[in-house]
Amino acid sequence: MARIRVPLNNFERGEVSPSMTSRTDLNVYVQSAEKVRNFFLMAEGGLRRRPGTEFIHKFSTVTVDASKRLQVRIEPFLFSDDERYIVAFSAGRCDFFRIVASTGAISHIQALTQDTDSATLPWTVDTVEATTFAQSADNMFVCHSTHQPMRIVRTSLTAFEVRKYVFDTTTADDETFQPYFSFQASGVTLTPQATSGTGKTMTTSSDYWVSGHVGKIIRYAGNEILITGYTSATVVTGTIRKTLSATTASTDWDEQVFSSVRGFPSAVTFHEDRLWFAGTTSRPDGIFSSKVSEYFNFDVGTALANESIQFSISAGEFNTIRHLTSSRDLQVYTSTSEFFVPSFATTALTPTNAQIRRQTPFGCALVRPTPFDGATVYVQRGGKTVREFVFSDSESAYVSTPISLLSSHLVIDPTQMSAMRGALSRPESYAFFVNSDGTIAVFHSIRNEEKAGWTLWTTSDTSTTGGFHSICTVDERLFCVAKRDLGGGTVRFMLEEFLDTATLDCSDDFSGSSGVFTTNSIFEDNAKLDVVTGNDYLGNFTQGSNQVNVSAVNTTDSAEIGFGFTGILTTLPIDAQVDGGPLTAEPRQITRVNVDLLETLSVSVGSGGTSVPLILQSVTDDFSTGLAKFSGKKEFRMLGYSSDPRVFITQTAPVSLQINGMIVEVAF
Repeated sequence: MARIRVPLNNFERGEVSPSMTSRTDLNVYVQSAEKVRNFFLMAEGGLRRRPGTEFIHKFSTVTVDASKRLQVRIEPFLFSDDERYIVAFSAGRCDFFRIVASTGAISHIQALTQDTDSATLPWTVDTVEATTFAQSADNMFVCHSTHQPMRIVRTSLTAFEVRKYVFDTTTADDETFQPYFSFQASGVTLTPQATSGTGKTMTTSSDYWVSGHVGKIIRYAGNEILITGYTSATVVTGTIRKTLSATTASTDWDEQVFSSVRGFPSAVTFHEDRLWFAGTTSRPDGIFSSKVSEYFNFDVGTALANESIQFSISAGEFNTIRHLTSSRDLQVYTSTSEFFVPSFATTALTPTNAQIRRQTPFGCALVRPTPFDGATVYVQRGGKTVREFVFSDSESAYVSTPISLLSSHLVIDPTQMSAMRGALSRPESYAFFVNSDGTIAVFHSIRNEEKAGWTLWTTSDTSTTGGFHSICTVDERLFCVAKRDLGGGTVRFMLEEFLDTATLDCSDDFSGSSGVFTTNSIFEDNAKLDVVTGNDYLGNFTQGSNQVNVSAVNTTDSAEIGFGFTGILTTLPIDAQVDGGPLTAEPRQITRVNVDLLETLSVSVGSGGTSVPLILQSVTDDFSTGLAKFSGKKEFRMLGYSSDPRVFITQTAPVSLQINGMIVEVAF
């Protein structure tokens, strides 16, 4: 019987599609695995068990609706280096969390349900997912096509308020510096009853008006008229703000762009010290910028360099703008294509030099694109492919390269994305995609070394009612909202933080007495909870009478208590090229596996679907110190033949695990 040793010392490509099982001819075959679950991909090529999460806050006012994709959405609010916040959006509500710079502690500081006009906050359970944001200094601008743009304003260290976005006006309040557009069909005229006054009729030559026009502004030859009454589809009454030059029928008239009649902007960003809006219902391909440094003034004036820039894509097809992203250029993502507005090295964007160029024809999903590792990563329309929009010097244009093709099964109609650039005790960059099924697809990329790969994060109850729901990063910290059944049978939304010091999910450190802990500050009776003390996993226990009792196995007075999760690594079928050809489909046996481990407390290694895993646990001679982490190479002996032998690595205890690589001995 011949034997060979197959090295698997690099998992930098992460988990790849099951369709790759026969592609032994590709380098990616020996740099990837069939399953990589609840692991971080590391720059060195190894895998590290993902951190657990620490409980922060329970969203007790939000009822979980399984039919809704995104009900609680968290976004960062970064005011200064020492004043960081998280804003949580839910239907008609904002919750604010402050991160204390000196201690890192995070606490709930405020909840708002009304704006400063005492109106209910306009975002709903059906609009939270598609809402867009742009934040600078004290202001966060919140946009969706169904409601007026809103401003979240930080008013003090621990206080916020929500205001309606209002355009600047003249001192006399007779001119509003907002975008206007001629929505009427060609040749339709407007005839004012008089040149000045209130309650004057405005008559169109064809049906135009609806009752919703009341309270909106039109312009006749550039002069504003406030509509105050609706009579019919051709007649309204209004207040003439400035004296008109004539009362003749004219085609020189227009209407405010943003309104309940025409829709509101669905995209917003800051770029070159201008505030940009785009994508209303009536002008889905329209783009509008403020004046330079004047974020509430959209006056086009005479097209001076600092005045408002306004234009449409007009690319010959229907392009609904979904997102604007500020990068080296202003990037425009629509439902059908990707565009950009070029910036210039020697001059700023102005009304006379601004132009838009179409680049790629894929279309963007509702998930907001995010700058990441030198590119902008976005989810393609349809929710099955992730692409990076990056400028190619060789083509002198942007290209949209797919980065998820080999792992497309991990991208499941994402609802939100966030990126982290070095954190959790690691220097790598990661992008996180919250899938609609409650999992998180994690993308790792080091562009200059051409390394990239995917893993999948899950919770212990993803397959039922739980799972990850929202995610955001604040500097080097990663936060999530998860759905959890805390034991009482009711699923709730929880704000949690991924921490290297946490080995369990939705966990906290509890103090008790003789192995008995009062845990009802988070959990409810009948919750099945894992307990870890130091490096020791004590097991799974059920909360009863508001307590978790582990005294039968340990009388410790301190423990981490929460929900466990399991890291899973399944290799692709172990194959090799030998004399006579490849071993593909030939019966063969994995006889030994030498695993290179670092600071590992528990690991199980097996081969074949019926094999019994071996468990590694290292202890010292001093039993009072508990388990000691193991670093080094550990040999596991296997049994059984298979035509597609795989190595299965998992854990029986939710504690630390790092796999640097392995050598697999195969007999045939």
